[in-house]
Amino acid sequence: MNRTSPDAFARRVADLIRPRREFLKFGLAAGTTSALMLAQASGFAQETSSEEVERPNIKPSLKGDLQILNVALALEYEAVAAYDIGAKSGLLKGPVLDVAVAFQKDHASHQSALISTIRKFGGTPVQPPRDFNFEEQLENVKEMADVLAFALTYEAAAASAYLGVIPQVFTTDLLPAVAGIAANEAQHAAILRYALGRVPCPDAVVR
Repeated sequence: MNRTSPDAFARRVADLIRPRREFLKFGLAAGTTSALMLAQASGFAQETSSEEVERPNIKPSLKGDLQILNVALALEYEAVAAYDIGAKSGLLKGPVLDVAVAFQKDHASHQSALISTIRKFGGTPVQPPRDFNFEEQLENVKEMADVLAFALTYEAAAASAYLGVIPQVFTTDLLPAVAGIAANEAQHAAILRYALGRVPCPDAVVR
């Protein structure tokens, strides 16, 4: 069976985000940041792998799985930071703001689940960067719909990427964390589509 590397996982998310740029007036900025963040995540995973090589009790297949989880963890770090900026932007009001805060808490829970899982299996969780650069996105976000559309691009791509990597994870005990987060990302995407006046579940099967 062909294995999905951490870099391939990162490219998958970037590729999923790229086509959606055509439908978002600020999509280019969104895709650029996500691709940059994922590139950084792959670097974090590679640095972590050098530490794990010194641990002979970790099988090579598990090391690869843990690297993929670290890429996902870096994704979740940025998600929390992005929702924090959206919540504080003043563009989200009332129930929509409440939902954004709830989604941020979900991503924080994803972080905790991934960190716990990585440590449980002998890995080293990557650390969040000191700062996230969202300047380009903020230049193009002018109203509530812009914030929601950016979040939708991110959530839909993340859901697809998590689902796409599930068959490639060798360590079955890691699957609950990956599958559970994938389902939650898809839930987020559906709610955001509804908020934007779109069909919440446009496809019978999430891909």
